[in-house]
Amino acid sequence: MGGREYDMIRAGSDARPDAVDRARVLRDGVMILPSVEPGSGPFPGRPMRWTVEPATEGERIFALSLYLALMTETCLSLIGPRGPVIVEGPFARNADYLAMLSALRADGVETASSATGTSVGAVMLCLEKGAAPATEPVVTGDAGPMRDYAMRWQAHL
Repeated sequence: MGGREYDMIRAGSDARPDAVDRARVLRDGVMILPSVEPGSGPFPGRPMRWTVEPATEGERIFALSLYLALMTETCLSLIGPRGPVIVEGPFARNADYLAMLSALRADGVETASSATGTSVGAVMLCLEKGAAPATEPVVTGDAGPMRDYAMRWQAHL
């Protein structure tokens, strides 16, 4: 449901967060709490809410990317994955999503250029020896602010 939640909150906006947007979201704890789509996911029935209303469209979009990475990590934690997480499709081009997910995944995050992640993933699960997509590791800067934000998000839950 991440794509659906992204579209719901984005609401057609093509805003791009800048450094000021990112700094305020991380500093002031501008957060989306689950669930944007309350009918599914690890927090069923919980209505979405903001901890702090975003002041700009850029803040809203940045907080949305962080929320989706935190929800991804929550779901991954429920299944106990091993090894790097491979991100494909539109989220593989979202640097903010990748930065947060990378800050939380000790085994790393990699991106694949393929846009068929669901079908390739299904084939790999069904076959003992599937051909894994070519990937690139995600390299980000200081993960400390992202981890701090994630800890505050968890405390709100």
